[in-house]
Amino acid sequence: MATDLLALLLRDDHPLPPDAVLYFTQSIVHDSITIRKVAISAVAGILKQLKWPKKKVAMKPSDISGIQDPEGICVGDREGNHWLQYESTNLPLSQELWDSLHYVEKTHWGYYSWPREMMIYAASEKPQDDLPYEEMSEGEKIIFEYFSDPDFVEQLMEFLSLEERKGKDSFNPRRFCLFKGLFRNYGDRFLPILWPHLDQLASNPYESSQRCVCEITAGLIRGSKHWSFSKVDRLWQLLCPLIRTALNNITVETYTDWGTCIATACEGRDPRKLHWLFELLMESPLSGEGGSFRDASLLSSGVSELLHRLLAYLEPKLTQVYKNVRERIGSVLTYIFMMDVALPHTRPTSSPHVAEFVTRVLERLKPLTSESEIHNHILEENTQETDECTQAVKLLKT
Repeated sequence: MATDLLALLLRDDHPLPPDAVLYFTQSIVHDSITIRKVAISAVAGILKQLKWPKKKVAMKPSDISGIQDPEGICVGDREGNHWLQYESTNLPLSQELWDSLHYVEKTHWGYYSWPREMMIYAASEKPQDDLPYEEMSEGEKIIFEYFSDPDFVEQLMEFLSLEERKGKDSFNPRRFCLFKGLFRNYGDRFLPILWPHLDQLASNPYESSQRCVCEITAGLIRGSKHWSFSKVDRLWQLLCPLIRTALNNITVETYTDWGTCIATACEGRDPRKLHWLFELLMESPLSGEGGSFRDASLLSSGVSELLHRLLAYLEPKLTQVYKNVRERIGSVLTYIFMMDVALPHTRPTSSPHVAEFVTRVLERLKPLTSESEIHNHILEENTQETDECTQAVKLLKT
């Protein structure tokens, strides 16, 4: 009760006293799970209090595109917002390209209209993720010292990977916020201590271990939002093999957590700054229930090129032998065509069009119109038959 009341004293406009910061930080590894939960939420809030403000600058989209938006309402993809699109030929693969692009983290900006005063993070500002220990406040020093202690981190990882309620646990946003705050405020300083635990948990098939990896991974990706290119690049050299392994070994119990992890990691992020993740997901776009790529692409209208690539990957697989794979493909197709809507004042989308896809599908369904009898409508789901009629029936079921 006392811990709950103390946590309620957290305010955005007044830093918590160092003694209270020390108490909550120590309580993260308390024997009582109730106190640990309160402490995790409190430390996440403290880290938000302590985060460094990032410089923003005003900009006009027309200065970047060189094109003035037409008068009146004009919704959707147009020349004036094309510079926001994810393009594989123009990805920030070097420090120079990383610094030259203008990033818009609010992915809904520009689709319908631009803000009256558009503020974006200053590209010229040097990332402040290497704050010297001497310049830290008392609260920052306390958190830094504890999370730099291998014994403290090991104990924390043991608690976070425990199963609380079998079959009922899910991705915990409080833990995600904790790690997001740690990596946002302190950069990659804690990564050498945390990574061995993360790597070990990722190879563990147990549901609780995988969930812990999901929460830390999402926090790591979101927390690296303002890191320098060199640090982000090194981070993805570590994360890509880990995520690839996780998606290849995904189970019914863990697909929801990994879907939440990817969707949370991409929320409020310019897709161009996450090109490592998107290209990785394109390697296995059907991993997870409904597809891991779907969870990421849902959050942005600026990935039309990736949607075209995804559709080209899926079309030949519409007649897959296995029913569950065909159902998964059908689920992903729903989201591929989500942007193809005909509303007033809406421009034709650069994403895939339903009409063109249906035309191609109907052409492949023609064998059904000429077959007098389709084996009395009895087909084995896992048969290896490859005749046109059988393929057309599988396509129709998809």
